[in-house]
Order: sequence, then structure tokens, then C-alpha cells
Amino acid sequence: MDCQVVWSQVAPIAKRVALAPAFFRALERAVPVAIDGSVLVIGLDSTVDGALQGALNSSDNLNILHKAFRDVTDIADGIVRVIEGTTANDWANAQARDAAAREMAARQQARVKPAASSAGWDQAIDAVSGLWQQCDNRTSPVAKARFVLAAVDHIVGIVGSEGLNTDPDSRSLQRAVERIASCAQIDAVYVAAEVLKRI
Repeated sequence: MDCQVVWSQVAPIAKRVALAPAFFRALERAVPVAIDGSVLVIGLDSTVDGALQGALNSSDNLNILHKAFRDVTDIADGIVRVIEGTTANDWANAQARDAAAREMAARQQARVKPAASSAGWDQAIDAVSGLWQQCDNRTSPVAKARFVLAAVDHIVGIVGSEGLNTDPDSRSLQRAVERIASCAQIDAVYVAAEVLKRI
């Protein structure tokens, strides 16, 4: 498909429903740049008033452009992308910026992932509290010992699935050990020693 031909049909359709004068003027100044898959790329020269760029990029006006493009081409998922610039190089630069933004988002998400493993630790700490609630005769040393061993087994299982590769994991283990010790009213060092013996 020739982007010039497609734009020559899309622009008049959009103009017929354009309510804002700035949108109408922007449609007259916009230049078709490329058709990339299901995307019609149009651009405005960087010297054009920023209000016109904003008019093209408003969600309502973009929806008008998307619909007109789909009606002209029968591309069901067709969209119009507005860039700054009017050349193939400008489109390549926009794509490079998109790729850089995606890469940065992926890096940020990867940095957040270790914290996501704390969900398993949070459940483990809740499970420790649940085990203590189910414990009969909590004042009995034998009952407390059974609770501690069951809770340590649970925590060792979490260490096996979540690992101890990050600082948040280590801090979560510390919290779990302290919760067990607090419930059983014993020194956390004894609980930690029991956990370390088993991992």
C-alpha cells in the first residue's frame, strides 16, 4: 500500500468529523511517512506549532484517525501513529526511541522481580502464624517444640522454592525466623540454627 494514496483518503474522512480547528489544521499539515504493517505513520515538521502536534495526538482525534484508516484499508487492527518529523529517518528514530523505552521498562521490571518473590515469603510468614494458632496447649514445651519443627519445615520449603539469592530473600528469612521465635517465646538463634541445619 502506498502511504500517500492511503492518507489522501484517510485525511478527508477525518476532516469531515473534525470539530476542533486545531485538529483540522493539523490534518492539513500532516505528512504521510510510511505504512508499517498495520500502522499508518504520519508526521509533522518539528517547526510546526506544538498545539497541532497535540491535536493529532489527543485520544479522541487519534480514534477518528484509527477508524478512518481502518475504513479505507479494511485492516481491522489498523492504527495511525503520529511522529515528529516527516521522513523515513524520523520514523526510524521514533522506532529506536520506542525500542529504548521498551528495554528500559524491561530492565525496571527485572529489578522489581526479586521483590516479587517476597509474596512466597509473606505467605510463609502468614502460614507460621496459622500454625501457631492451630497449636494446642501453647504453654507446653513439647507443643512449642512441635510447632517450631513444623514451622521450620515450612520455612525450609520456602527457601527451596524462593532461594536466598537476594537481599530481600535474606531479610524475609530473617523475619520468618523471628516470627517463629516470637510465637514460641524462644531465642531466634535456635530457630535460625535449625533452619540452617536443613538447607
